[in-house]
Amino acid sequence: MCLLHRVYQGKQGITYMKTTALPFFLLLALSITGCNTFKTQHGDEYLLKPKEAATLPANARLYFDKVVADSRCAPDVQCFWEGVAELKLILRTPDGQEKTFSLFSTDAGANHYQSIVVMGYRITFVQLAPTYDATKAASPVLTVRADLVE
Repeated sequence: MCLLHRVYQGKQGITYMKTTALPFFLLLALSITGCNTFKTQHGDEYLLKPKEAATLPANARLYFDKVVADSRCAPDVQCFWEGVAELKLILRTPDGQEKTFSLFSTDAGANHYQSIVVMGYRITFVQLAPTYDATKAASPVLTVRADLVE
């Protein structure tokens, strides 16, 4: 079981730690434990790199295939438009059903869904952030929320 929690608010020292040290410690903990699921006040969230999968409730598997496109503004640049990222995901149920779909970082545009219901699961985009390996190469890390729809 993975017991990682996000800090949403607190004293100035905690906020500072959240923005600088917390991502480092989170990635370190995930690399050691192999855990990519954590609980939030909104439900289960999953951290996935391309070609990784997470096991959802009722044993379905959610695969992050790839980033199809990403025109979002860089964090240290001032832009007049936020841009959009498109992500290709695959959902497989235990009985062998499979559905490939796109998820977007914003609802802007025709058929751009930040949250979508697929085969009884609501899959919601939370965040797409770059991480860097030892060679300084960027690798995206997707955070999604997945819940069974009743």
